[in-house]
Amino acid sequence: MPTDFEIIKEQVDIVDVARSYGVEIVRNNKAHCPWHTDKTPSMSFKSNRFTCFSCGESGDVIDLVRILTNQTPYDVLREINESYHIGLDLDAPTPTEVIQHRNEIKEQRERFVQWEQNSFLILNSYFHTLREWKDTLFPKNPDDIPDPRYAEALHRLDFIKFVLDTVYICGNREEKAKFIISHESMIRNIEQRLIWEGISYAGRNGTGAQTAARFRPVIIMGGSELRSAA
Repeated sequence: MPTDFEIIKEQVDIVDVARSYGVEIVRNNKAHCPWHTDKTPSMSFKSNRFTCFSCGESGDVIDLVRILTNQTPYDVLREINESYHIGLDLDAPTPTEVIQHRNEIKEQRERFVQWEQNSFLILNSYFHTLREWKDTLFPKNPDDIPDPRYAEALHRLDFIKFVLDTVYICGNREEKAKFIISHESMIRNIEQRLIWEGISYAGRNGTGAQTAARFRPVIIMGGSELRSAA
């Protein structure tokens, strides 16, 4: 596929462009070079290129206008495209930009999957911990002061089970993403709770292995970005 620069070079006549920028063309497509005192025409146009046999300047139509106007090649491209109504969409993403965007989306999805998996491991470990506390720390006598962990288990066990079943097991990816984003601080607090209690879970084993906190979701903004990443 030809580039925008190649299309411009093919579709415009360098002699016509030179005239439009004030270069005086004489017989046989020759001209006085605009970059030095030129008593005898020393610039020649051939095969849609220019060459000055006196000062050595040469190039295509982009080079000609770039040197005459002191613009960047891309500015020249845009100027010629507009002046000669070539119709190129110069604001459309380039193939490189499209590939880069796809790679960014892929990276976002991979990082989200990591965070989804690790947040599940955190909540699942917390659920089993709560269930163990409920079964082992209940007051044996009516007058006993309940262990705070037993009270925590009674308070949170059903909710964590509901989250695991409804969101992580039965939910689709968008539902998981919305939950993780809206409850991120809760998940991180639970992770710190497990660390405080010295409880190991997959992804963390107490020997310095990575915790889920290493995997932050990169699609916090929600909306279309959330849907594309999820």
